[in-house]
Amino acid sequence: MSLKPCYKSEIRKSRFNIILLILMLGTGHLVFPGALIVSWDANTESDLAGYKIYYGTESQNYVHVLDVGDTTRYIVDGLVEGSTYYFVVTAYDFSGNESAPSVEVASHVDNPTITINNTDDGVELIWAPVYGAVAYKIYSDVYPYFTPSSPIATVTETQFVDQNHPDDAGIGSYYIIKAVSESGEELFTFSKVGAFNVPLGRGKNLVSLPVIPSETAINDVLGKQLSGGSNSALSDKVLSWNGSKYEIAWLLEGTSSPLDGKWLTEAGDDVSPLQLVPDKSFWILIRDFHSDSLLTVVGDVTVELNRSITLSMGANFVGFSYPVEILLDDSELYEDQVVTGSTFSAGSDKILKWNENIFKSAWLFLSPNSAWNEKWLNESGSALTDISLLPGYGYVLWIKHENPNQLWTLPNPDPNL
Repeated sequence: MSLKPCYKSEIRKSRFNIILLILMLGTGHLVFPGALIVSWDANTESDLAGYKIYYGTESQNYVHVLDVGDTTRYIVDGLVEGSTYYFVVTAYDFSGNESAPSVEVASHVDNPTITINNTDDGVELIWAPVYGAVAYKIYSDVYPYFTPSSPIATVTETQFVDQNHPDDAGIGSYYIIKAVSESGEELFTFSKVGAFNVPLGRGKNLVSLPVIPSETAINDVLGKQLSGGSNSALSDKVLSWNGSKYEIAWLLEGTSSPLDGKWLTEAGDDVSPLQLVPDKSFWILIRDFHSDSLLTVVGDVTVELNRSITLSMGANFVGFSYPVEILLDDSELYEDQVVTGSTFSAGSDKILKWNENIFKSAWLFLSPNSAWNEKWLNESGSALTDISLLPGYGYVLWIKHENPNQLWTLPNPDPNL
């Protein structure tokens, strides 16, 4: 309650700030998983006894209260990561008189962050220092949904470079990092990240991102991994369909231009604004006079129950942000009612996979009296298709019919979800 002005021990309304320590590389700030640091200006009354923190997940509805004593800084823990909390602070004297609440402040509880980079020395991991941690255990496997058992390294720093990432096409390295205390207690497990090698051959390659990059700008995703040139005709290219035309970017290399080493617009007069987003496929054109290569894509391994992909009539350039193979029968395209099947190829929607220089297609066969009902067949309809959804590859989903649902929810194959 508010105290009367004439009361000699009146406690003034406290003022405070919420200080959320977010990882800023190079600052040395510690991160508190599931917690926020609350601090406020001190009161100066001689009979000040302490402060109370009121908070909750709804504005002006504080279901939690903490008596924190005579301090102006307190770590509020046990919070739900991903949620927003609202705070006020009050002061009280030795008689139990309590001031009016301070101004409300809201803050979001974030996970401690981890980033992954592809460098000349190997796959680099950088993460936030966790409060109370004296070491970090690093686990790795070529299977993205592995269960950690024995760490490949234990470090006290917040950075690690894996020099053993394989150079093989279609192979990935996946990482889990655990922060541990001096007693060996696991304080926090960072989100899983990975690096996947997408094979690229000379000519056209229809590809997609098998992990979720932290930044989707083409210069961040691709960097200088492909071969550039002093002009568009000498450089590898990226072409992304935007629904009406291709957006084109190419890599400038071998010049004294300040844009050297950057992906440029088709005209070559500026840095390309092209975004390479998850769940969408795009073309990479490797020039015939360049070599076959690998594109290493780095990012988070998605933990969502499904990936929601919006489709429309016509050609949909789709990709799959799961770094494992998914069979078409497990894709739920038919169950989500986003494709229409038929008893013959011309009457069915199709999925197209680029195979070096031609498209191979699969179509949905619907005939209740057939053993192949609701199965995907090859173009001629003579056998079940051998097309499956592979990580790093791109596809075209050709929808000929207007369907009642345009949202495809591709299920996550992670058996641990």
